[in-house]
Amino acid sequence: MSVMFGTYGLPWARKTGSNLLNMLYAEVNLETLRDNLRRLRELRSGTALLFVVKGDAYGHGLGGVVEATADLVDWFGVETLAEARTIRALGIDKPILIMGLLSPQDLPVAIREGYHLVVADWAYLREAARAAARTSAFVHILVDGGPGPLGFRPEEVEGLVRELSFLSNIEPVGICSYLPLAHSDRPEEIALTAAQIARFRELILRLERRGIRLPFVHIANSAGFLSFPETSAEPFNLVRIGVAAYGYVDRFWREWGLRPVARVWSEVIALRDHPSPETVRLALLGAGYRHGLSDRLRWAWVNGAQAPVWGRVGMDGTILDVSGVPGVKRGTEVLLFDGTGENFRGWMLPALVPLLAHAERSWTKTSVPKRGVILTR
Repeated sequence: MSVMFGTYGLPWARKTGSNLLNMLYAEVNLETLRDNLRRLRELRSGTALLFVVKGDAYGHGLGGVVEATADLVDWFGVETLAEARTIRALGIDKPILIMGLLSPQDLPVAIREGYHLVVADWAYLREAARAAARTSAFVHILVDGGPGPLGFRPEEVEGLVRELSFLSNIEPVGICSYLPLAHSDRPEEIALTAAQIARFRELILRLERRGIRLPFVHIANSAGFLSFPETSAEPFNLVRIGVAAYGYVDRFWREWGLRPVARVWSEVIALRDHPSPETVRLALLGAGYRHGLSDRLRWAWVNGAQAPVWGRVGMDGTILDVSGVPGVKRGTEVLLFDGTGENFRGWMLPALVPLLAHAERSWTKTSVPKRGVILTR
C-alpha cells in the first residue's frame, strides 16, 4: 500500500511539528571496530593495512575513529585534503593517501604537507608536477581497473614511470588498481575479478623484470582482500580496507566474525488507529529518506518485536504498523539497525552511511551499549 507522508495527507503527522521530524540517533562501538581490525590483520599478517576513513569515516566520525584505531593500522585513506589535515591535527603521523582527485587550490597544499596522492591521468599528473614547485609529490599510479574514466592503461605504465624519472619533483612511490566487482558472488564476475588481479600482477612482475619496482603495490579493497587471498601476497604489499572494518559487508562479516560497529534508532513521535480495512495501530517515526533511510527497510524493532513498515518510507518520516506490540507510546525507541544486519539486505553500508551522517552520534569503547538492547539471533 502506497502512502504519502508528512504534509501530503496525514493530519496527525503535521500536528507533531516539523522540529520533531528529525529524531535519529546512533551509537558507534569503537571496541567493535578495533576488534574487526584485529581480525583482519590476523588474516594477512604480512601485509600493510590502509584503513579507509573517507566520508567522515563512513559516517562514524573521523576524529573518534582515527584516534581509536591509529595503533592498529599502517596507513589512512581519505578523500579530501580537509580529512587528511584533520588526522594530522590529531597528532597522528601515519602515512595518508588522498584517494580523491584534488582541486587546483588544494593540490599544492597537499603536496607541500607531504600527503600521498593517487594520479589517474596525464593531465592530473602534469598539474601535480607544476604544483610541486620546490618539493616532491608522492604519487601512486592508478591503473585502469575496468570500465570507467580513470586510470592509466596497462600498456602506458612502463613509459609513464620512465618519464617520471626525469621529473625531479614527482616521486612515484606506489602503483595501484581497483576491483569494482570483487563483492559479487556471480561466477562470471568472480572470474572477471580473478583475471583482473592476474593481469595487474603480471604488469607488476613485468615492470620488475625491467628494473622498475615501486615501494607500494595495492589492488585490494575489502571484498578483494577477503575473497581473493592473492591480493595480499607478493607482489602486493598493501590493502585498502573500508567496509569490512566497519562490519557492513554481510556475507563477509558473518563468515569472518566481523561485526557492524554502529546501531541506529529513532523514536515514535505520534500514534494513530487507522481503519484499512481492519483497524491498525500506526506509529510515526521522525526519520525518512531525507535522513538516508533506505527504501529497502521493511521493518524495525519496537519493544523487542518486529514492526513492518506501513506504506513507503517518506521524506521526513516513516510509518510502522505496531498493531499487537504492547506499550508503544510517544518517545518509544525504535531500533532501525541493531548491529546484526538482519533488517537490511545485501551491502548494508550504502544504506547505513547516510543514516549515520544525519544522526546524533555517540561513541562507546565497551561492548555494553549505552542505550537500548542489542537483539541477538
